[in-house]
Amino acid sequence: MRIILFILACSFCAQVVRSEDRFRVDAKINGKPARLIFDTGCSPSLVLFKPSAERLGLIYSALPPDKRRTDLESYWITDESAVTLRWSFWSSTQVRWQLGVIEFPSYTEQWLQMDGALGWSSFSKNIIEFDASKRKFKFLYKVPNRATRWLKLALRNNLPPEKQWLVMTVRNSDATNEVIIVDTGSVSGVGLPPHKWREWKAAHTNQPVTLVAGYMAEPGLMVPEQSWAKEISLWQLELTDVTIEEAPPMTLDAVSAEQTVTFGMSALKRLEFIVDGKQGVAYLRPKTKPAAPPHFEPNPPVLVFVPRDAKSDDLVAHVLAGGSAYEAGIRNGDVVLEIDDHDVAQWRADPGEKWRIKPDSPFITPSTNSPPGTKLELVLKRGDETLKANVDLQAITIFAPQTNSPPSGLK
Repeated sequence: MRIILFILACSFCAQVVRSEDRFRVDAKINGKPARLIFDTGCSPSLVLFKPSAERLGLIYSALPPDKRRTDLESYWITDESAVTLRWSFWSSTQVRWQLGVIEFPSYTEQWLQMDGALGWSSFSKNIIEFDASKRKFKFLYKVPNRATRWLKLALRNNLPPEKQWLVMTVRNSDATNEVIIVDTGSVSGVGLPPHKWREWKAAHTNQPVTLVAGYMAEPGLMVPEQSWAKEISLWQLELTDVTIEEAPPMTLDAVSAEQTVTFGMSALKRLEFIVDGKQGVAYLRPKTKPAAPPHFEPNPPVLVFVPRDAKSDDLVAHVLAGGSAYEAGIRNGDVVLEIDDHDVAQWRADPGEKWRIKPDSPFITPSTNSPPGTKLELVLKRGDETLKANVDLQAITIFAPQTNSPPSGLK
């Protein structure tokens, strides 16, 4: 099989998570081992991160703009390569592919812990059973009889080439369609369209809300709000103890549907899920014994600083309305200059030992042994104005610097 990739619409989201929280595939590229994830929200057959492509000794070059079908500047294509995908001890696939190469910001490279992602398009005609709780999937010869009694949804196969994701369609009684995008590259749970997310928050004011930061190839850095639903009813599916948030704008733009819901790995852990790509249908039902509920910190972050964009030195505030940082006067768009006399503005040029990376996380906080409840003084810039604010140590996270060497446990 020979597939040439001229597209990139990868929704793989680099969040606070290891690759073990996704479906992992062992592979060899030109005889060298590679660690991949199976990402049903990624269009290319196989996309590699730039450091991995260099480690594997691949030759790659830029495509003319009229063939790229992506606005990403940092995107290349390799020469044809021999790819071996190992599904189990006795099963593997060998193909020759040209591979997409993408560059993530340097502050994400330490903790990606994988070389790239397999997209949905190359496996969309198979019968696949997903077990997100065990982070395993397997190919089936036929759909088991037990699945025929589950909720049955049609797959949507008329998506443009750059958005060949795993998408299911729900037909409502009023003849309208709703869409579910399954994204195994995301560790999130249920993503709701904006108006549904606002309605859910208004009806569940007693549920904790936090901010999470992540990076997607498109649109880049994101800081969405996230909460936890004790139970949520979606059509004939009753999911319990699942994270819930607003669906990413990239996925909402992918399909012409007013109602678009996304399922990430946290949602799939609560489902039995089989996709029959041959017949264009999927089968779902809630698990009788779902995975353990998601963990929410007692004092979740209510203030996150991220670079304005991949090339910017400004670390810009995202504030949870009503949280302690908001009450302290910090607003979305404020740029942090100092934290307890640390010159944060120099984070890219001088990471140093004054920063400590939290275990298993790209987030950083000022190095301190201070107990919970300790106040940090922030110097901020808002337009031409400079202001100060005090926030709790536990309330703040910053998505940016990397230390000179990876912390213990990261490779």
